[in-house]
Amino acid sequence: MSSEENKAVVRRFFENAGRGTHDDELIAEEFIYHGPPMLGEVRGREGFKQLLGGFRAAFPNFTTEVKTLIAEGDVVAAWHTHRGQHAGEFAGVPPTGKMVEIDGLELLRVRNGQIAEFWHMDDFLGLLHQIGALPAPGTEGTPPGS
Repeated sequence: MSSEENKAVVRRFFENAGRGTHDDELIAEEFIYHGPPMLGEVRGREGFKQLLGGFRAAFPNFTTEVKTLIAEGDVVAAWHTHRGQHAGEFAGVPPTGKMVEIDGLELLRVRNGQIAEFWHMDDFLGLLHQIGALPAPGTEGTPPGS
């Protein structure tokens, strides 16, 4: 496949990520996910769908704005922003109703029109700050109301 065709597969994946309407079509059966330490590595389409299901449950209305796609060979780099409302438990934090925005820069390997490998590098620390799981940077030790 051409670089442009690979970029189209990745764009379609991100455009549908919040709904999961094309997971079986876009995610290879032998899929490999390389996530941050809190998520680890996941193998197989079904395992990745379970991981995505956790995000979809926590942020059921999330959308993704793809800002830039760059492709070389079978690898596509994607810079994007996810937006959604924290409406379900995430990282042990009950739903807050807060709107969140998280930037990401990922690498995805496309094979035969499907995503076969995914290196996930979203700003999870920023997300945890936004839902109150961690204090905002620079506020440690600051008295309440200061």
